[in-house]
Amino acid sequence: ASRSRPKMRSSVEVRLDRLSGLAAQKAGAMHSRSRRKAQFEALPHEEREMLAWAFESHDLEAAGVLDAVAVASCCWEVGLGGNGPDEKAAVHRVCAEEGGSIDMYDFALETVPRVRARLAEMRHGELLRQFRQRDPDGTGFLS
Repeated sequence: ASRSRPKMRSSVEVRLDRLSGLAAQKAGAMHSRSRRKAQFEALPHEEREMLAWAFESHDLEAAGVLDAVAVASCCWEVGLGGNGPDEKAAVHRVCAEEGGSIDMYDFALETVPRVRARLAEMRHGELLRQFRQRDPDGTGFLS
């Protein structure tokens, strides 16, 4: 009987450690959510309103999360749908990379900045091409 007691304590200790770890994860998730809420609240009022409206208008089931297709539609709603087939495909790729269940904060704080950056990157090449076309002597100046 004395031998089973140490095993039982060890089993109880393992369970307590597991519960403690789960509690720490939950506390970390709550802290992360409040931090993300604060980041969202730090955005300009008009931007917050626009992003929230776009997200909520596509969250038809009020689940609080959207799939990649709905998030791409949200991007279109806020003017980030892309011009032409290449940009539109890039927006859809970025949204698909974000995963299958994107919440409001993921959309506003991660997806939208990534879409903006990808579109800017794609447009930079076109802008540079147009500049070079108008700078035939290659001086880097336009007259």
